[in-house]
Amino acid sequence: MSDKVDGKRAWRVNPWREEVGGISRNFVYRLIKRGELKTAKLGAIRVILTPPQEFLESHQAEDR
Repeated sequence: MSDKVDGKRAWRVNPWREEVGGISRNFVYRLIKRGELKTAKLGAIRVILTPPQEFLESHQAEDR
């Protein structure tokens, strides 16, 4: 599995949530708090390291 999706390795919260399907910012931060998303801090900015497609695939597998 590659770290890159479409050349990206990190996403800011809003672009990531839009790629996932428009989930709320609050829900994204709950996922971060629960440890379901890998993140990093770049100064004051929180970036998500879990590719949106990887997140969606993992949750589709749970629903089966």
